[in-house]
Amino acid sequence: MRATSIFAPHTIISALLLLTALGASVGWQAQGRAHQQIDIGTASDDGAALNFHEAETSTSNPSLTFRWSKDASEVRLWTPGRAAQAVLTLRMFPPEGEPRRVTLSSGNRPLGTVILTPGARVYRALLRVPDDQEIAIGITSAMKVRSKDPRGVVVGLDQIALDRLPEAKPFDQVRELWLAPLLPAGLLLLAIGALLLRLPRLLIGGTPALALAALALLDPLLPEARLRLASYVFAIGAVSVAALALLILLRYLPRLWPSTDGRAYNWLLVLFVVTVVLAFTPTIKSDGMGYYVYLRSLTIDGDLNFGNDYRDWPDQQTPDQHVTPRTATGYYVNYFSIGPALLWSPLYGAAHVIMLGGRALGQPWQADGYAPIYFVLTTFGSALAGLVLMLVGYRICRRWVAPPNALLAVVTVFFGSNLLYYTLREGGFAHGLSAATATVYVLVWLRLEERPNVWRWAQLGVAAGLMLITYWVSGLVLLLPVFTFVRLLVAALWAAPEQRGRQLAPLLSGAGVAAALLVLLFSPQMIAWQLIYGAFLLIPQGAGFVTPQAFKGVDMLFAPLHGLLPWTPALFVGIFSLMLLWRRSRYLSAALITAVVAYFLYNAWLPDWHGSGAFGLRRLTLLAPWCMLGLALLFDSLRRWRPLLPAVPAALMVGWATLILIRYDLDLIPHSPGALRKLSLVAFYLSREIFPLWAVSGWINNSYILHQVRDLRTSGWNAQLVAIAIVMIAATGAVMAVAKRLTTDDRRPTTDN
Repeated sequence: MRATSIFAPHTIISALLLLTALGASVGWQAQGRAHQQIDIGTASDDGAALNFHEAETSTSNPSLTFRWSKDASEVRLWTPGRAAQAVLTLRMFPPEGEPRRVTLSSGNRPLGTVILTPGARVYRALLRVPDDQEIAIGITSAMKVRSKDPRGVVVGLDQIALDRLPEAKPFDQVRELWLAPLLPAGLLLLAIGALLLRLPRLLIGGTPALALAALALLDPLLPEARLRLASYVFAIGAVSVAALALLILLRYLPRLWPSTDGRAYNWLLVLFVVTVVLAFTPTIKSDGMGYYVYLRSLTIDGDLNFGNDYRDWPDQQTPDQHVTPRTATGYYVNYFSIGPALLWSPLYGAAHVIMLGGRALGQPWQADGYAPIYFVLTTFGSALAGLVLMLVGYRICRRWVAPPNALLAVVTVFFGSNLLYYTLREGGFAHGLSAATATVYVLVWLRLEERPNVWRWAQLGVAAGLMLITYWVSGLVLLLPVFTFVRLLVAALWAAPEQRGRQLAPLLSGAGVAAALLVLLFSPQMIAWQLIYGAFLLIPQGAGFVTPQAFKGVDMLFAPLHGLLPWTPALFVGIFSLMLLWRRSRYLSAALITAVVAYFLYNAWLPDWHGSGAFGLRRLTLLAPWCMLGLALLFDSLRRWRPLLPAVPAALMVGWATLILIRYDLDLIPHSPGALRKLSLVAFYLSREIFPLWAVSGWINNSYILHQVRDLRTSGWNAQLVAIAIVMIAATGAVMAVAKRLTTDDRRPTTDN
């Protein structure tokens, strides 16, 4: 019999490992549901303790962590099973040492009234679980709260535990598997994923066994997170298998498989359109106001005095002109760059023409720069920056990898980082635009490296100028043309005397043209600064804003306060994967890595290294092209080992970043740096809200496009909506046409069928 038979030793061992893991997982999970404990006031209560005050630590007993309850507070627990009897244990104490009466309930069913005496004491109640749904333990005040504390605290809760009473029932394990299949199903999905990847047979059963062993090792360290860890296993298995199944399906549909650049472009267009429909929200607030007022003030008022723009802004939370500082020239300050306004101007101009045209035709439209159409089309400019980012990033990756891996890399970086947020959710910020201009800049630099001439130096000057005027700190990555200039200069100086002049002339003239164009492109910013501040060059926020302080590089990588790994895993993996370029081109690798390190280190030393109230490290979106190239090289390496393997890390990074985005938008993650700084890794990664699948449909329904579609049912079409749709479609088509035209002479490595 052949060794590949189902009766081969490896196959039998793998099957036994899988069956053992599945059986053990049922008991492990059942034990976790039968005996639950939450230490209130620690990271483990995140998402479980609802409507409580902030966590506190006792001044007299540092080991005592707790939360004060409000008039009606609630703690959520996993159900131990329908009709199960369990003992509920709570460790509570009244405020100020005074007796306090509270009522305990389970859902809508009262458990009884408890009179709390001074001191932290243990109180128990017997409950019968009505169904298989989550248990909500309510703590309410039985009388009007009178407290010296102005917050109106009711009782302090230190710990809560639920212990199911032992009762032997037939088929308990089967019933547990039916009621809570998360962990067994997750392990089974891991085995299916290993099978689809065609891993060695021993790993098909060994993978779920190793996963269960890892959970067992983590259990003593995180005893309160057992069931949440089971959810992780299921999510990883489900996402991996779904990604692999989709990839296998596409391989059987050759017309859809992105084996050529044309098909890859079509995939990017389809993904962009679908994402715009599901996620686009035209909001301009906070920093976005500073970028936008350049446009409005120039077009409506004909000046750069922003007093009335700040005063009349539709969002009432924005600064009033009376509290916004003035400069020495009498103008109101603006700390932000003018570049985004210039890049938005075509679509903003289209909105202004539409409004003026409507007024000329007798429509009561206000061409004031504040009407919704202005915000919609302006922020759609940032959305288009996301499309440009992917199209141009694809061309960068294609220099080293085939179309499928190049496409997968750019899509992973866009959806697995904060780029989707800053192009489609908060398009008023500059970060989506800065990432797009940086990507164009890197592509133009690579083209210059491939064929140095004056024309390509000129292109580099334009690209660098656009990048710099969009986001000033991007000047740090101007190290790339420095590498090019030094390399070509050394080569020219070492050339034969008769060749030296021929090489130096185009180099010096090309570099001079690039520098002149860079200054020309940046000149609108210098003119604006001269008018507003009275100086052509300055730091609007003050020197302290950019003065290096304590190094926070480790925090930038790993901290819950916007760290790369927890918030934007695709950027984290992409940056470190860039080292794979070393084997293919040491010179290009050294140049690109040097620029990344310089940019990262400078940001790590800034006082505001985390970017304040932001989604992830927003300044590092500029490194998107570096990350795309790094991921493309990583995926190419993984493909050489297992052709389908790149889909797994790509899907996991995209899935995680999407869930983080939904949690952030729904305020399930703190927004303020102070609250995030206090957030522990356990609270960030193991919150009960870590998989807010219940909120996905509501989050999608908030998109602008879907909202307008719903309104059509009641209000019908209107002229503004038709105009917006036409401009969006035309602008998207123009971007696709220009992107294809500008990359026709790119180097084209081999394709991959």
